[in-house]
Amino acid sequence: KDLLNYLSHCSGQEDLETSECSLGKGMLFVVLILISAGCQTTVLHQYFHRCFRTGMRLNAACISLVYGKSLRIASAGGTEETGEEQRTTGEIVNLMA
Repeated sequence: KDLLNYLSHCSGQEDLETSECSLGKGMLFVVLILISAGCQTTVLHQYFHRCFRTGMRLNAACISLVYGKSLRIASAGGTEETGEEQRTTGEIVNLMA
């Protein structure tokens, strides 16, 4: 808020040489804004990278769990020799969902 008040005060002055608004202060503000934007970009890049990496790890873990479950269900289907009922592929897919 103070920065905006300062900038609006400086933009309304005609004689910049005798006022408190100098070229040096203006350049300082420009450099500070550029540094701030650079820091913001770096922090947001790290944040999005870590979120993406965590999401990919969760996705891989879920796929691994589903694949393991499908193997257990398929192997527990029974055999014709023991007289147990075999599961069809459709039943296994429905159970996985």
